[in-house]
Amino acid sequence: MIRTATHVGAWINDDDPTLGAETDITTVLSDVREIGFEGIELGHDAAFADAARQAGVPVIGARHGLNLLQSHMPEEQARLAPVLERLQAAGASLLSVHEMTESIHTNPRAPLSERPELPGHLWASFGAALDEITSFADGYGMKLMYHPQLGTMVQTPAEIAALIDATGPATGLLFDSAQIAYAGGEPLELFRRHAARIGHIHLGNVRPRVMDFGRANDWPYIAALRAGVFTVPGDPDGGLELDAILRAAMAGGYDGWVVTTAPQDPALYTPLSYQTMALRHLERMLGRGSGGAA
Repeated sequence: MIRTATHVGAWINDDDPTLGAETDITTVLSDVREIGFEGIELGHDAAFADAARQAGVPVIGARHGLNLLQSHMPEEQARLAPVLERLQAAGASLLSVHEMTESIHTNPRAPLSERPELPGHLWASFGAALDEITSFADGYGMKLMYHPQLGTMVQTPAEIAALIDATGPATGLLFDSAQIAYAGGEPLELFRRHAARIGHIHLGNVRPRVMDFGRANDWPYIAALRAGVFTVPGDPDGGLELDAILRAAMAGGYDGWVVTTAPQDPALYTPLSYQTMALRHLERMLGRGSGGAA
């Protein structure tokens, strides 16, 4: 069964704290209830889970940055435990992670060409460490989903494939259509290739002209984000064939959350309007809204 959720990043951005800095979590939760999403995914601030629980908005999971290549496992687990405890108390079921070692995705001056790359001989040990974190999260009832993130060591289709090869089946893949597209991948092709490992979906869109210009000029990730490269499903300005991805998910029996991500400037792209647009589009595709499934 497919369930629909939104992401707090549409209102309050994790990677660029200037976006949505004036927004209170109570506004976010009020909008989510008004729009009608079944849940919300949080960013790095798992403390928002307490507010969501009090507001009656189901928390499906949160985001966490790992430093597996720089720290020892006991340190990583000690840093992660309070996050897992808070999510467990909120009734969440998943944790989205990405490797932060030498990451440039929060640096507004670093072009994406300067991102780190993981040497080939380190993939096996990195995968083993990630599997250990997966097992640790499972002890709290959380399914771990690795999120390929622009500006980090796991960004391209080749790196996603290497991650899949280096980890066991318990470590899930978070499929993020917009991030995959910006990294040069073809989202539908990648979805079909790794469908067996995909346990969580971020269905995001891109504005092609902004994406093409940003890639041609080697923009920092933050610059592309601020320029409005990302948008929601159903936005006429979007250029990705998201309906085909959703059809593939339904045909393959995908059982999980579809999150309408759109990390963009909330002052320019009102989250209430854009996330409403996104959910109505998903409802039509799923045959739950005024229109039938495509």
